[in-house]
Amino acid sequence: MQSLIVLMAQDAPSFCYYPSPAAGGAEMSPDMFERVADWARRDGLMLHLVCGSRGLPEFAQKHLADERRYACYLPAEAPASTPNDIPVVRADGPKDIDLIPANRHTIGILRVPPTSLNALPEVWETLASKVYRVVTVLLDLDRYEADQLERYDRILAQMRNRLGSWYQAGRELEVSCLSDRMALQAPCHCQAGLDHLTIDPAGGLHICPGFAATGADPVGRLGSPVAIPNAYLLRLEHAPICAVCDAFHCRRCVYVNLRSTLEINTPPWQACRASHREREQARLLLSEMQSQGVLMDLQPIPGISYEDPLELLLNPQRPRLYEAPYYPEDTGPEPPPPLSRSRIREPAVPGRSPDDIPSEKENHQNPARRPEYRPDAPPLKEPFEMASNAVGRVSPQERDTIKNLHLRKAGLAELFTTLTKLDAASLESNPLYDKLINDMGAVSVAFQAWWDQTAEQYGWPNEPGKKWRIDFDTCEIFLE
Repeated sequence: MQSLIVLMAQDAPSFCYYPSPAAGGAEMSPDMFERVADWARRDGLMLHLVCGSRGLPEFAQKHLADERRYACYLPAEAPASTPNDIPVVRADGPKDIDLIPANRHTIGILRVPPTSLNALPEVWETLASKVYRVVTVLLDLDRYEADQLERYDRILAQMRNRLGSWYQAGRELEVSCLSDRMALQAPCHCQAGLDHLTIDPAGGLHICPGFAATGADPVGRLGSPVAIPNAYLLRLEHAPICAVCDAFHCRRCVYVNLRSTLEINTPPWQACRASHREREQARLLLSEMQSQGVLMDLQPIPGISYEDPLELLLNPQRPRLYEAPYYPEDTGPEPPPPLSRSRIREPAVPGRSPDDIPSEKENHQNPARRPEYRPDAPPLKEPFEMASNAVGRVSPQERDTIKNLHLRKAGLAELFTTLTKLDAASLESNPLYDKLINDMGAVSVAFQAWWDQTAEQYGWPNEPGKKWRIDFDTCEIFLE
């Protein structure tokens, strides 16, 4: 656990994808807030305080006078309370931006309803004149039609051109839907229920503010254990579509997932396709900038041949990257040095303050943040002796083969579980069912064949009742 999201009032307006609750309701008491603050201080947790139009209560301001690890989300009309305020505005209320003083806030959140999509470029540029970083939130994204996503793509292209001209002029600013993916080499998801929990004014604990605002039952109480049903589904390895995706800037909102697909680990197609349109525009922007010698400290974003990661699960033979002549190996700028945080920084997320952004050394030491293995990369050196109980070790290329098969097998199993919850008539009429059955059979055969062939190649021992296991970090094989 890294942070707590604290709803200071039951009707505190939303700062994220969930709808703002109706007016009225309880406010958090001073005693309850003191208990929350004590928990955060004891466990080193950051506080994200969500406030209404009255702003942060005075008792909370006094309690936080000497604190640094907190942020306060509040509407533009709320009175300024702390140096860590983050104003939240809607694209259909551009006059609210006039209430935000220039150069006071680092981050501003722009919530965009579908009816205001066309206003996004203008409103974003106005807000960008007041803050360094604009976080865009597309409301009701899971209810978009295909033509709305096409319109969003054209709007992103407009924003890309404008942002590119600012970068060329040396202006430093960020907009989450474009600049975040340029800086990321690993997922930067919300991690609700894993890295942070939400506390309502009465002390109830929730997976995220969306669950609290829509009346879901708490998963615990302040001071008591947390019990999230099927909590393992919150993890990336149990989200098969997201696990194969490199739209690292996507928030992977579990609230939107559950609302739209009834599965907390399965995103709606609109979220995937919107994220990949953002990814593509970010790729084009970075390519344009690096061709002019700007942002050369960032890793190029590879072109991909799909716009929905579900396509990779349903068609494993599909190439992931564009092939020559689109990206020939003998053209393009020299590879940039390792990713740094200058100019474009890793986006802030609930659970991390700017001081917590990992260094390059920390990124390298964290396996989850290492660059993806490339087939043309030199073999990994063996920095340590093989474990005494290991029966062998495979090459990184062989490790990647079985790892991909493992992810595909797990992903297909998760999708199969989802489909089997349908009634018999719906199941028989679903075109994915037969394809999943065939794909699961093919992947299972390939999975077992890898173990059989590799064991024979290396001469691993085998014993009845035991199975081989691979450590993906070290490439070592164990018989257990």
